Amino acid sequence: MKHIPTFESFLGETTLEEGATISGKRIDDAVHAAEYAFWSEVAGSFPEVKTGDFSPSDSVKLQKAMKEAILSWVKINS
Repeated sequence: MKHIPTFESFLGETTLEEGATISGKRIDDAVHAAEYAFWSEVAGSFPEVKTGDFSPSDSVKLQKAMKEAILSWVKINS
């Protein structure tokens, strides 16, 4: 089983299996795009909800989980 670092240990860029690298900026960009798509789907599923408030601490937790999931997915599939 190969070790997959968490995003906290992800400094600058990480080398993947084939020698390619992935930068923290690419992961951050993917998180922002995915988070926007996620909330768009949630809002579309609940048209009766009129605001988009979400706890800042829960937002940080969501972004952390998304970064870890993206890094894991990229490492496993590269």
